Amino acid sequence: MELSWIQRHALMILLRKETARVKELLPPDVAANLFSYHLDGLVSAGIIEKAARGSYTLTTKGQKFAGTFSTLTEKRSEEMKTVVMLYGKKAGKYLLFRWSRQPYIGKVTLLHDRMPFGKTLTEAIYSATTDKLGVDSDLIYRVSALVRIMHNDQQVSHMNALIYEINLDNVTLPFTSRNGEAFLDSLENQDAMSGLKGLITHIENQSAAFDVTLEY
Repeated sequence: MELSWIQRHALMILLRKETARVKELLPPDVAANLFSYHLDGLVSAGIIEKAARGSYTLTTKGQKFAGTFSTLTEKRSEEMKTVVMLYGKKAGKYLLFRWSRQPYIGKVTLLHDRMPFGKTLTEAIYSATTDKLGVDSDLIYRVSALVRIMHNDQQVSHMNALIYEINLDNVTLPFTSRNGEAFLDSLENQDAMSGLKGLITHIENQSAAFDVTLEY
């Protein structure tokens, strides 16, 4: 939901108070009828609800929504996502993934799958392997990494990657899934993101968490 500045003002008040009266939520110099329109928008969206006559509180949905806001910028903050990332090697070639969806359409990275909100790690691993490889395979944890993906000097994504090694002996490749194709190839693949070799080197040689930047 995209908030108006009036709605954002009211939400910022409710970030600091369990309940607030309308006069507390009302920005200075805003007409009451105009404010009422924007307040009703928050109610209709399920963000706030009446706590008592003339006062409002955040709903559970509103509390979740408010949790994405920065009190410094008074805007929604972009969130780092957690992914399960797979590392695999067979006959001198690596398990790679060519994306068929934005934002990296046509580009090649290591295979990774976003960890669904509310799921356990076991469920996330199962989802990553079955969705993108069509198998339920045992994995060995290798290392964690903070992965930034850049495009034209703009940061497109920031991921907390839990990196697992997968045995590819029982995996049939290439394998096409909903968001792309998993396949074996060298790191010289022309569509590979810049920085992929460095990521592989870190995985193979480090036991401590690290930062890496990929670029396309």
